[in-house]
Amino acid sequence: MMRAFLDASPSTGKDRGQVNFLSARCLQVRILAPGAVMAVGARLRAFRLQVPIALIVLGFAAAHAQTPPPIDLAKARAYFAEDRAVSDKDDGRLWGVKLYGATFFVDPGSRFVVANEPDPDGVLHADGDLYIGMLPQSVIVSNAPVEWEGKRWTMLMWPYIPEDTNVRRVMFAHESFHRIQPALHLMAPDTPSLHLDTVEGRLWIQLEWRALAAALVEKGAAQTQAIRDAILFRTHRRELFPGSREIEDGLEIAEGIPEYTGTVVGEPDLASARWRAVGRLTDPDQTATFVRFFAYISGPPYGMLLDERLPGWRLKLAARSDLGDLLASTLPGHVAASAEARAAVYSAAALRAIGSVAGQEAGAHPGSKRLIVPAPLARRPGQPGAEARPRDTERPAHPCRRPDPPVLRDEGEPHSWSFAK
Repeated sequence: MMRAFLDASPSTGKDRGQVNFLSARCLQVRILAPGAVMAVGARLRAFRLQVPIALIVLGFAAAHAQTPPPIDLAKARAYFAEDRAVSDKDDGRLWGVKLYGATFFVDPGSRFVVANEPDPDGVLHADGDLYIGMLPQSVIVSNAPVEWEGKRWTMLMWPYIPEDTNVRRVMFAHESFHRIQPALHLMAPDTPSLHLDTVEGRLWIQLEWRALAAALVEKGAAQTQAIRDAILFRTHRRELFPGSREIEDGLEIAEGIPEYTGTVVGEPDLASARWRAVGRLTDPDQTATFVRFFAYISGPPYGMLLDERLPGWRLKLAARSDLGDLLASTLPGHVAASAEARAAVYSAAALRAIGSVAGQEAGAHPGSKRLIVPAPLARRPGQPGAEARPRDTERPAHPCRRPDPPVLRDEGEPHSWSFAK
């Protein structure tokens, strides 16, 4: 007995296992002998199983194709353009070289990378004007410059790029400076200044900051007095903690100068840069450790005051420079003064009270290893007046709180809040 069947099976062994929905053979009718009926039936049952499996696979592939990458490419493109615009505004004025260069964003979880330039070994592939791919496991992910494939890059962690425009631009310029720092011969040791998490260390660094804030808003003799006070407090603190001078100087070059660059280049204008510095000098986070963070606060005011009072100072800057000494060189003559007496002008008593509270808050902060204890302590080799913990923590540069409106004033108006009296 002869029977007719629809031959929906592949025509050759090579095609077997594939579903070809467009093949004309799907409509071919063959007359089969009775002995072939059972074999054809088995093939039809296999085909019916293959169809839903194929649909599942196709559906999964379509869903996977629609999954967005960990980094928004359009946003990354806009950020690169913003980074370039910040650099173009400076146009190499500060350091004789443009800040913008080889940069990539990286998602720490997936290690997905979006770069503005191709890599030498071709690990990344072009996607329009961007280059995307996966960062090798051998590269440590952080906000830092990195040598990768014989090329120095600015690396930025995508989840931690600030949403605030001004803060983001300051960060872009700061991190871009780190990439060119070796070429400028400004690579300095960044040893943590552990003494700055003692009560006395925190007190005298904040007195220095308050005097620097006054110097930024004053002019003439009042500015000179404020600078004298800042240098006085700085010198007194370093006398309390022998060996601290070199450690502080190193961090002010390693991180303070990049933050000065970020502030001056990233803010819309010099007035904005000054008020950003004033806000951070007068309202620091009292729960944060100062062991490294201090350089982010101190660098910008010293740099801006030197811009005003010592033109060309950047050409003289070296890895072992002391920013305080450079600024002190602009002071006329020498005036003897008592650090304790001048400290009262800047509300040292209130800062001492804050120091005790800060010690309690910092010590209770979850997951941190902060040290705020009475000074002096027995010194360990290489560390002035403080004992090292397994790992000191720091809070990276963050949005500052601007000064209250009464502090912001017209430069031509006198102001009664001045510390420089």
